[in-house]
Amino acid sequence: MIRVYTQQAQGQLWLRRYLGHRPRLVCVLGFTETGLIPKISAAGATPADRKITAIADAELLYHGITPSPKYPLPSLIAGVSPALISRAIISAQRIPLHLFNAGLPTPPTVPHIDLHGVPAACVR
Repeated sequence: MIRVYTQQAQGQLWLRRYLGHRPRLVCVLGFTETGLIPKISAAGATPADRKITAIADAELLYHGITPSPKYPLPSLIAGVSPALISRAIISAQRIPLHLFNAGLPTPPTVPHIDLHGVPAACVR
């Protein structure tokens, strides 16, 4: 059961429009130089790892686990990659995947839609 808790009119309109449609996963990829600050994020153990994490996530989402990805998923400080969990779900449920590059330092190596964004500057 799906419930709408806020924006009732907008939520109900959206539900009526998409009722009966299969879900899709849309993943918008981006990067911020803030991620280069040491120890700021768990999305890769080092600043260099974090620079490629979104690209590695895109490869994993698109291909699944492969023996030699161009950008291997960086070691994580804790836990499992959300990309791995997402890949398992979209694979098991046969959910279509759409990848968008909204501003990565290096374009993804897998099919994607380029939004012609640029990486965000550091917040410092």
